[in-house]
Amino acid sequence: MTTQESRRKLRELYPFRMQLRAPGYASAELVGPGSTFYDILLGWREAANNSIVFNDIGGQAQPGWDPEQGHGAIWRLQDDNVLEPIVNYGAAGRWAFIHIIRGEAHYGDSDGEIFIVAQTGPGRPYASRAHCVLRVRKGANRPELFASVPDVGTLDGGHAGAMMPDVVGPKGSPFEGWLFIHSMMNCTIYRVPAQGGAAEPFVRLGDPDQPIMPRQVRIAPPWWGGLAGELVFSGVRGASFHRSTPGTPKLEYWRIRPDGGIEEIAPDPKWAPLNARRAPPEFGPFAGHIFWADDGPVNLAQVSGCDEFADGLPFSGRVLRQSPDGDTHVFADNFYGSSTSLVFDRSRLIMGLPGRSYSTGEFHEPDASLYEVRWEGAEGP
Repeated sequence: MTTQESRRKLRELYPFRMQLRAPGYASAELVGPGSTFYDILLGWREAANNSIVFNDIGGQAQPGWDPEQGHGAIWRLQDDNVLEPIVNYGAAGRWAFIHIIRGEAHYGDSDGEIFIVAQTGPGRPYASRAHCVLRVRKGANRPELFASVPDVGTLDGGHAGAMMPDVVGPKGSPFEGWLFIHSMMNCTIYRVPAQGGAAEPFVRLGDPDQPIMPRQVRIAPPWWGGLAGELVFSGVRGASFHRSTPGTPKLEYWRIRPDGGIEEIAPDPKWAPLNARRAPPEFGPFAGHIFWADDGPVNLAQVSGCDEFADGLPFSGRVLRQSPDGDTHVFADNFYGSSTSLVFDRSRLIMGLPGRSYSTGEFHEPDASLYEVRWEGAEGP
C-alpha cells in the first residue's frame, strides 16, 4: 500500500464526527488523521504568546519507518492555528520522545524550558528499557541529555521502562527542587534533581507479589478538598506493563510523604480526576467547570499498545464536565479515544487525539488529530 493510499484510509477510518452536548459551542477538526501527526500529547498553554505547546511521539526526519532512528517532535499551535515546530522530527538522533513537562523558575531556573521523558532508542523494544530525561533550553531547536534513569528492583527485570513525566515539586514545599517521573514497568516513582545528572528512585512500588503500577503523580487540585496541595498519585494494584489488560483500570490513590513513604487515601467519588482541567473565564457559561477525557475501553498503559484495535479504535471517547454542584455531564462524545489530552486556551478547548500507539503499538502512520471546541457566545444552557 502506498503512503497516499494508507493516509486516505486513515481519513476514512476516523472521520470527524464528534458531537457536542451543549448549545453555544462549536467544534472543528484543526488537523485530521492521515496528514501530519502520529501521537499527539498536549502539554500546556503559554500565556505570553497565547499558544499551545505539545509533542508528537511519532514521526522521523524521512517518511516511513527506520528502526535505527529515534522519533518525535515538539510543536506550538499558534493563536491563529498556525503550527510551528520547536524541535523538528529527526533533531533528537536515536532518542524517542514520550511526553513533555514545563520547567519552572524554582526548578533550576528553567522557566519556559521544556523537559522530555524519552526512550533511549526507537520503537517497542526500547519502551521496555531504561529511559532518560532530555532538556530543551530557551531558543534551542534540539534537546540535550539532562538525566539518566537507573534500573531498580526485580519487577520486569527492574528496567526503568514505560516512563512518563509528572510534576515539578511546588515552590516552598518539601518537594521543591525535584522533578517527578514514574516508570509503569518497574513501578517506581523517581525524582530528578534540578542540576540533572541522574534520577533517584523515590517511591518503590514494584514488589513482584503485590505491585502497584503508578499512573499519575500530581499536586492534588483545589477540587480535592482537604488534600489540595498534597503530592499524590494514582495507581493500579497488580497491573503489569507486559500483561495485556484491556479496558478501564481500577484506580486507587495514595499520598506521598516527604520521606518517600506513602499513605493510602480515599478521594470522594464525586471529585474530578487528577488530570482534569478547569475552564477559564472566557469559556462561556461553563467557566470554572471541570473537564476531563474518558477514552472508554482503550488502555495504552501496556507494551501491546492497543494491538487489539488493529482494525481501528472505537469511537467511544468522551469529554466529561463537572459543574460546581458536583454533577457530571457529557460535554462531547463520539470521537476515537485512546489517550486524549485537553488544554484550554481562553474561549476554546484544544483536544489532542493520539490514535494508535506509534512506539509500543508499532503503528507508524499519522493517525493523530487536533480538535477545537469554541464558545461562540450563543445563549447558554
